[in-house]
Amino acid sequence: MVIAAPYWDLAFPAMLKNYIEATSVVGITYRYSENGRPVGMCKADKVYYVTTCGGYIRDLNLGYDTVKALAALFGIKSSQCIAAEGLDARPNEVEAIMEEAIKDLPNKI
Repeated sequence: MVIAAPYWDLAFPAMLKNYIEATSVVGITYRYSENGRPVGMCKADKVYYVTTCGGYIRDLNLGYDTVKALAALFGIKSSQCIAAEGLDARPNEVEAIMEEAIKDLPNKI
């Protein structure tokens, strides 16, 4: 699964939040066990969260934190953030920034 969104106000645009809320449905993406614990129902193995930022995110990526938590709720065992940061701060280095952001990705996603 791939989720792509720009970095806005420490997270992502409200429209993505609305989509997440609409797709987080008991009985479809997760259920509750007999003891009340959530059990994920998603068959995806991994979620990639792709974001771009004009400045620098550092440790303030609440968008990825949200996606990572939802992946766990939905039963997705692995998540990875791909962030291209500093695109406005270093406009002459966009290609290098993009290459750095994707360097650890497998050849096929």
